[in-house]
Amino acid sequence: MEQFLFQASMPGLSEEIVYRGILLWILSKAFVPTKKIKGVVFGWGFVIVTFLFAMIHGVMLTETMEFKIDIVTIIYLTLVTSLSLGILRKFSGNLVLPTLGHNLVNLMNFFIRLL
Repeated sequence: MEQFLFQASMPGLSEEIVYRGILLWILSKAFVPTKKIKGVVFGWGFVIVTFLFAMIHGVMLTETMEFKIDIVTIIYLTLVTSLSLGILRKFSGNLVLPTLGHNLVNLMNFFIRLL
């Protein structure tokens, strides 16, 4: 129950604040967005945040100090989760929908691991 409650709340909240809140805001100031899609402006900051999110989840340093790269996780998190959450952030203009979406994905993964 503890892990269920954790996955339903904390990772989504903390990661969305960091990635699609703080980092996206800073990188959007550094790399001014220029591509407009349906009235919403996208740029390199969006691409970088999407990539960083996937790398943080798909690249690990083992106990023997070797990098382990999980390409499936990187592709899944980049193409599906991170991109979707970023689009939710850009079109909604806030972090509520991406946080809820992130928690939903974490809960789905939690239940899949139980099977």
